[in-house]
Parts: sequence; C-alpha cells; structure tokens
Amino acid sequence: MIINEKYEADRQMITVLFATLKQAIPKRPVAITLQDSLRKEIAANGIKFLALKVKTLSRQIWAGGNAQKTETYFQSKDGKSYVVTIPGYRVYVASIFELALNDWRDKQVFRFNWQNIKSLAVTYPTEPKRKILKHLSRESFLASKVLTQTLPNWTGLWTPCSIAFRKDFGFGQK
Repeated sequence: MIINEKYEADRQMITVLFATLKQAIPKRPVAITLQDSLRKEIAANGIKFLALKVKTLSRQIWAGGNAQKTETYFQSKDGKSYVVTIPGYRVYVASIFELALNDWRDKQVFRFNWQNIKSLAVTYPTEPKRKILKHLSRESFLASKVLTQTLPNWTGLWTPCSIAFRKDFGFGQK
C-alpha cells in the first residue's frame, strides 16, 4: 500500500486503521444547533478520508473532533455529522486520522534477511574519520573495529545497542 503515491505504508498502521473503521459506529447524530458550526470546523480542520476499491471511490468521510479530543465526529458526503465511538472504549477515534505522514510510513530500511549480511560499515558524512565496522553473526552484531574511537567496556554496552539496532532497521526475526 502506498501513501500519497510516494511512500510505502506501515502495514501495522493500516491494520490499526481498518480495525478502527470496522469497530467505529455512529453513536448519535450531532445536535441540529451544532451542525452548521461543526460543518465549518470540519471543512477547515477536519481530515478527508477516501476509501478506494480498485481505484474507484467506495466511501468518503470527513473526520474531526472537539478541542478536548474526547469526541469524534464523522461527516458524510451529504454533510450529515455523527458522534462516533467504539463500543466499550473511551477513545478518541479521530486520532488515527490526525497522525503525521511519517507516522504512516514504513519504518523498515532494509528489505532482506539480516542473516545474509556479513558486515556493516557506518560512516558519518560530517565526521569522515569516525567510522565503525561491524561484523554480523547469527546471534548478534560484534564490534570488530572502532577505527577512531575507543569505548570503555564497549562489549557490555554494545549488546543492547545491537539488539535495538537490529529491531530499528528491520533485522528482527519473524
């Protein structure tokens, strides 16, 4: 799945989005006295959500909420607004629509099996003399050389870093 025709989407975030949409239900229509002001607020600050099915518009809603982020409103294409909730939860449903673009992007950097990597070199463009070369074994990264810096007790410190590094860059086992 692609975001804004540019970035690969985080599959877990898409799962959360669809689970939210599946469980969210209209609790009640918004009061008639609030419809006009809410329509203007959602038009100015709401999030337009388009659901496409094979490049054809399947559903269109505008999502927004109150300033306290305690109530979510969905506005249909015809302008009718509803208070939306997930039964059994006190949750601000619109929060999934308010996420920044980078929160939707896939965070995995490398798309291959980490066990196929023999070594990894890290070079800092602003500090070219600061280079680190790592060798990868099945169990963990092992620091073989720190070319320009020596770290006291680096073996003990490196193990948690290597595990975090492996997870952050998508090298975790599945």
